[in-house]
Amino acid sequence: MIDGAAKIVRVLSPVYLLVLSTVPLFAQKQSVLEYLPDMASLDGWEVMGEPQTAEGEDLFLLINGGAEIYNEYGFSRAVFHSYVHGPASVNLEIYEMKDAASAYGAYSFKTGRDGESIDIGTEARFEEYYLNFWKGNLVVTLVGFDTEPETREAILTLANLVDARITGESARPELVDILPPTTIGGAPVHATYVEGNLALLNRYRFGSGNVFQAERGVVGDYGEKLVVLFHYENEEQTFERVAAASEQMEAGGLFTETEADEMGFSGRDRDGRFLLMRPVGRYLVVCVDADRPDAFTFLEEIAGRLAMRAEGQRP
Repeated sequence: MIDGAAKIVRVLSPVYLLVLSTVPLFAQKQSVLEYLPDMASLDGWEVMGEPQTAEGEDLFLLINGGAEIYNEYGFSRAVFHSYVHGPASVNLEIYEMKDAASAYGAYSFKTGRDGESIDIGTEARFEEYYLNFWKGNLVVTLVGFDTEPETREAILTLANLVDARITGESARPELVDILPPTTIGGAPVHATYVEGNLALLNRYRFGSGNVFQAERGVVGDYGEKLVVLFHYENEEQTFERVAAASEQMEAGGLFTETEADEMGFSGRDRDGRFLLMRPVGRYLVVCVDADRPDAFTFLEEIAGRLAMRAEGQRP
């Protein structure tokens, strides 16, 4: 007879049909595996195969076509595992990043304006059949195979168990909080924190190459409006980047009706929207809107929030 406190886990065929050489689990640092749910808490669940792990560049062997963005944000280690509960199958992916800002950045890149806000981790979003959340220096993704209620419940159960195993508090990068938090209609802004050009290009194309040479920035999606904010070490560096970016954007062929001077750049993009770019202290601000006066007004609002921040006030 089996002790009621014991659990027998039946191992099924792996859902990830991967051909890769992974480091044996005993050689991995234990911490990345400790984020996996304790099977003692999953009565009636089954696991599919062994956890798949990767460090650094090995992530390219584990996922197809997505490793670049994690590496841009500062990927450290990952563990993948798959679970079954009745008719519901769920893939769990846990990515350990270099710090909390990088984890938020990867989370903000993977999510959008749609979906349901869920009280899991620091922030979580449920969209159709998958859930993303971040907490500390981890970003977690859970993917089901359908939109049935049983699958949703299975995803939420696993997500809460992983959340409980992550200790420590985390906050969004301060740069994100400079943005106005809502649209004119009251809808929350979706802010994408960027730490490289790949993430930026997926939100708006300014030209080829790393036009702004910024280590960090944020893209605020307000629906019809878009604001991009970059931070530099000092005002001199900001003016240098404004001049260089203006020259590249004027010559790049992506904008018409361009005007450029030492105080910034303006032009019309291929979607017919107006783009305005200005330096504001150590920040470079870009606003995009279908209406030029509205773009200017929005830019002034961002500049005002930056001025309040410089004076020690909360925008």
